[in-house]
Amino acid sequence: GTKLLKSPKYKSINCHASLLPSYRGGAPIHQAIKDGLEYTGVSIMYMEKKMDAGDILNTVKVKIEDTDNCGTMFEKLSLVGRDLLMETIPLLIEGKINPIKQTESEATFAYNITNEEKN
Repeated sequence: GTKLLKSPKYKSINCHASLLPSYRGGAPIHQAIKDGLEYTGVSIMYMEKKMDAGDILNTVKVKIEDTDNCGTMFEKLSLVGRDLLMETIPLLIEGKINPIKQTESEATFAYNITNEEKN
């Protein structure tokens, strides 16, 4: 009985600023802009030990405009991420989401950037 009471009802989820499995890691916005992508987005996924590798629960695609930079994209994706979480959590609780496994062979990485790279 005690184990059951202590076990979480829902797994931990994370909101990540890329369309996973692309750009796992700490600098996905910077890398998407640096790579000249037309679109990036937000992914909601289950957390697991391996970085940003959990099953995907929901995603939304966001256009990177010519006028965008890391700051403007961070703002845009923050709002999109908030809205996507608000949409995803009730669906998850209602059992209306089928998690999608990430394809490991398609994973790319956007590791944390150094101060020198910020310029």
